Amino acid sequence: MLNSRFDMKDMDLAHVILGIKISRTSNRLTLDQSHYVDKILEKFSNDDTSLARTPIDTSKHLLKNRGEAVSQVEYSRVIESLMYLMSCTRPEIAFVVNKVCQFMQKPLNSHWKKKKRILGYLNGTVNYGLHFTPTHLYNLTWLVTRMRTGHLIVMMRRSTTGIACFWVQILSLGNQRNKRYTVSRSSTEAEYRSVASLVAEITWIRGLLQEIHVHSSKPPIIWCDNSSTVRLTSNPVLHARTKHIELDLYFVREKVQQKN
Repeated sequence: MLNSRFDMKDMDLAHVILGIKISRTSNRLTLDQSHYVDKILEKFSNDDTSLARTPIDTSKHLLKNRGEAVSQVEYSRVIESLMYLMSCTRPEIAFVVNKVCQFMQKPLNSHWKKKKRILGYLNGTVNYGLHFTPTHLYNLTWLVTRMRTGHLIVMMRRSTTGIACFWVQILSLGNQRNKRYTVSRSSTEAEYRSVASLVAEITWIRGLLQEIHVHSSKPPIIWCDNSSTVRLTSNPVLHARTKHIELDLYFVREKVQQKN
C-alpha cells in the first residue's frame, strides 16, 4: 500500500533494528535486546556481580548522604545504557532505573550496589522481551499504581506513580514511572492525581489510534488498587476534603460517565 504512493524498496523481513532483535513464528512476533544486554554485561559487569531473581531489593532503601562517593561518569554511563534498554523492550526494570537515576549528581557506593543488582538480574534474563500475537480486537487496559515511599528513598515524602498499558494483552504503550512534583497529604489524593494523569494520557493515545483508523471495541479499562479513588470517580457528591483536587475530580468523572 505504501509502495503505491511512495518510491520504496522492499529489503525483505527485518531481523535487527537499532539493537532490537526481531524473531518470528507462525503466530507470534518477539522483540528482544539480548545482544545489547550482552554488551552491557560485558562492559559494566564484574566478577563480583551475582545473579538476582528480581531487579530491586525492597527491604533496603536508598539515601542521599550515607556512603562513600563513586565515579559519577561511570555511574552515568551505566544508567544511560539501562534507560535505553528499559524504554525499548524491558519495561519491568523501569521502577528501579527511575530510582537510581535520582542520584546521578552524587552517586554513592550504596547506589552502585543497586546498579550491580540490576546487572545481576539482566544476566539471568538476557532473552526477556516483548511478544506480539495477531488479533482483531484492539482493547486498551491500563494499570495505575502509586508507591508512597519516597520519604524512604530521597527524604522528600513524594510519591512515585507507575503507569502500564496493556494493548491487546501486550505491555506496550505509555509505560511510565514518575516522581510527583508535590507532596500529597493522603493516599487518595496521590492516587487520584495519578489516575487523572493517566486519563489524560489515554485520551491522547485514543485520539492517535483513531487517526490511524484503529478503533477499540470497548472503552479503556483502568485498574486502580485504592478503593477511595474508585468511589470518587463515580460519586456525584464533591466532598469538602477533595476541593484541592476538584479539577481532576471532574475531569476523570466526566470521562467515566461518557465511557470514553
